Amino acid sequence: MIPILASQLAISNINASTAHVSTAESARLSNSDRYRHLITRIADFATTSGAPIRAFNPSQKSRFHALPDEEQLKLIALLETYDSICTNAVRSGLPLQRNGLGLAWWAMRYFKLRPLSDVFSYLKPDDIIEIYDRNDVQIFRTFDFFKCVSYSLDEVYTYSWWELYERADSVTSQMLTAAKEVGSATRPFTLHAPFPTHSMIEKFSARRLLAQVESRLVSTLIDVNGEPRAYMNAFSLLSITESENRASNP
Repeated sequence: MIPILASQLAISNINASTAHVSTAESARLSNSDRYRHLITRIADFATTSGAPIRAFNPSQKSRFHALPDEEQLKLIALLETYDSICTNAVRSGLPLQRNGLGLAWWAMRYFKLRPLSDVFSYLKPDDIIEIYDRNDVQIFRTFDFFKCVSYSLDEVYTYSWWELYERADSVTSQMLTAAKEVGSATRPFTLHAPFPTHSMIEKFSARRLLAQVESRLVSTLIDVNGEPRAYMNAFSLLSITESENRASNP
C-alpha cells in the first residue's frame, strides 16, 4: 500500500490444475505465456486463501505486452518468487485460508528475514502485511489486500499505484516519510500507526471500491545477524464501499 513502484481440497485443486512450471519448461515459454501462467496461479492461491481476485479483466487487454522486455522479466521474477513462497508453504502443510500472518511468517523465512521480537503481538489475524526491500520495492504482500480490490491481478501488477488509486496527498507524504525512516535505518525499530486512518479509492475500475484503512505499524526486518535488511508495513481494512461515481478506463 506504500505507493512505491482453503480447504485441503481447494489446495489440492490448485496443485492439480496449475502445476508448477519447472525451470527448464519455463525457459521454453514466451514472457507472455510465463506471465499468464503465474498470474493465473497466484489468483488461484488468493481465492483459496479467502480473498478471490480475477486473474485478468476480460474487457481490457493486458498491459504486460506493452512493457519493455527488461520490465517484463523483472515482473516475472517477482511473481515467480511469490509463487514459490505459496507453493512451498502449501507443501509444508500451512493452511492458506484466513492465515495471512502465517503466510507472512513463511515469506520472511523464504527471504531469510526476521521481524522484531514483539511485532506480531501488535497485529490481528486479518491485518494486511507488505514486505519491502531496502530499495523500497515491494517483494511480498498477504492475500487479504485483495479483499479491497476489484481490479484484476493483472491490473494490480501492471499499473502503478498512482494510476490505480486516489488518496490524500498528506497521507501519501506521511507514508513515504515513514518508509524512508524505517527502510534506511541503521538500527532496527518500529513505528506504530505512523499515518492516519484514511480512505483510498480505485480510479478506473467498474466498481470504484472505496476502502477505509488503518495503519498498524512499519517495522524493520532483520537478517540472521540482526542487521536491517528490509521492512514491513501492516495495516487493517476497516470497511469497503462502492463509489457512486464511475470512471472510464485509463
